[in-house]
Amino acid sequence: MKSKDLLRRWKLPLSQRVGRSEEAVLEEGLLASDFPNSSVHIVFEDGSDLSFRRAFYLGYVDKRTVDKSVCRVAVFTEHVGYHEFWVGAEDRIEVVTRRKKSLADLLERWDPKAPQSDEDRAWDKMAPVGREFGSPDYERLMEQDRAEFQSNLSSLIKVCSDLAEARAGAVEADERQDAVNVQVALQELGQHVSLEVAAEVWRHYSNSLMACWMSGAETIASAKKTLFSYCMIGRHGGVENSPFKANDSLKN
Repeated sequence: MKSKDLLRRWKLPLSQRVGRSEEAVLEEGLLASDFPNSSVHIVFEDGSDLSFRRAFYLGYVDKRTVDKSVCRVAVFTEHVGYHEFWVGAEDRIEVVTRRKKSLADLLERWDPKAPQSDEDRAWDKMAPVGREFGSPDYERLMEQDRAEFQSNLSSLIKVCSDLAEARAGAVEADERQDAVNVQVALQELGQHVSLEVAAEVWRHYSNSLMACWMSGAETIASAKKTLFSYCMIGRHGGVENSPFKANDSLKN
């Protein structure tokens, strides 16, 4: 079952769980802040088991069963999707909370001389959130951000247009809906591109270190948010240091 179908089926209990309206859950999907620092562990009658990190579950008893001992359970995870199971009387499901590492533990393992990873450098280049608010230069900073966003978005479109031209064949069926949402989002942002270019834009993001599993193009609104976040990564160093350069691996 597709993730959106599960969101639709469980929209009421999800709304109650995350504290947002059913409409917001369907439109925005689940957010990173919705997931606890715990795991869901399912052990089936025959000894088979499944564990999901950064996850929570919802369930209800199937009233069609005689002893009401079978439950329909949905497990929602941050990184590996949403899943649905039947859990019987001899099965077991539990939440396992992981203890957060203390500051002392983290500092003990920290090596200031260790080289910074590509992922850490990418996080360092992310645009800070809310720098404009409360600043006397609010209007100037907002205009600066708008100009930078448009510049980076144009650079991204140029790179992806070249990739789309070099790539043979139509957009794959499993990419089509995401590509359509990205295409409409780009149109609303003033970039009128073909479906093939929109698909390349989404591949470019998906192959970056900043991509988040189950995040981005499920809706037009979420695609716009993702594009904005992605195109503001280059704030610390300009477009030449941004991720909007052709990736040879994408051409293959």
